[in-house]
Amino acid sequence: MNLKTLYSLTGVLAILAAITYFVKNSDSSLPADPRVGQPLLETEQLKDVTKIQLLGDEQTITLQADPDNSTWRLTEKHDLPANMSTLGDTVSSLAEASIERLVSARPERIAELGFAGDRIILSNATGDEIANIEIGRETDAGKQIIRFGEEQKAFLVDSPIAMDGDPLQWLDKKLIGYERNDVRSVAIAWQDGATLSAAREDAEAEWTAETELPEGKILAKNPVDSLAGRFTNLSFSDLATLDDPAVVAASENSHTVRIGLEGGKTYEIRIGRRPEVSVEKEFEIEGEDGEPATETRSEVETPAGPVYVFIESSDSEDPINGYMAITAFEVSSFNYTSLPETIDALLEDAPEEERSAEL
Repeated sequence: MNLKTLYSLTGVLAILAAITYFVKNSDSSLPADPRVGQPLLETEQLKDVTKIQLLGDEQTITLQADPDNSTWRLTEKHDLPANMSTLGDTVSSLAEASIERLVSARPERIAELGFAGDRIILSNATGDEIANIEIGRETDAGKQIIRFGEEQKAFLVDSPIAMDGDPLQWLDKKLIGYERNDVRSVAIAWQDGATLSAAREDAEAEWTAETELPEGKILAKNPVDSLAGRFTNLSFSDLATLDDPAVVAASENSHTVRIGLEGGKTYEIRIGRRPEVSVEKEFEIEGEDGEPATETRSEVETPAGPVYVFIESSDSEDPINGYMAITAFEVSSFNYTSLPETIDALLEDAPEEERSAEL
């Protein structure tokens, strides 16, 4: 499906001008329709909606209400939670639209009004259709042409209908969230086996190392604070199958960060990517004496892959555990590249008096 975002104007000006002509010059002999002047959908109808389908020529987006968790889920994407903002935009555009006029009841004219199969179907808990609205073109005046079901009547409503066809835009992309001040412990295990862990009694307390530090070193407050807050609002950007080679490689080349929160809940976050592969190649060059020579250069053969996260919550009821079993989540590469590369990045020299005391 190639559903358009119907907030934007579509087509070339010539087509829009033609549509405007059709709208302004609708049949004067058309019989009155009782729906003209009424809301596109009544509020009472919307209260009963538990399923919303966005249909197009290539793709279907199905949103199903989940009353137990006070949310909606996207069927085609593993029943992951829907983005309530995107859903709200669409529902609001339906609720606020009113039918302004009957444009035409002539099939040949309706065929010119941009009906290409993009459709919104609203259903109730028993599966009965509440509304079936096919979306035509948006006019150059910011109004929307629609029709109901397969009726041979085209109507003009006074505002555009929001209808985004990108499934990812219908997903709530937040994976985990916590407050930085709630963090009581943080630990990191690098891919090479090095580890460091630290804890604090409360948000105002100093970090205390729980692993033995190199002689003459202490924890550096700001880098440890930064690590503790690195994943406070972790969101994904794309999905992939668990057996995708890039996902498998990321799992095998990952660092692990463990965040402990006030109250005892912990998140173990593995984050990784397929590493870049470079090879040495010889290139023909002109030597200093003007004679042919060779030079060895490093060239990227395989670029670094996308970054994926693998999360486990200590709370067995946390939905994130289930999500991790059905799909892989790609995140911004910054979440990976901003991590400290070695233990030294989390340490600083101890004050002189402390080093003297150790001696």
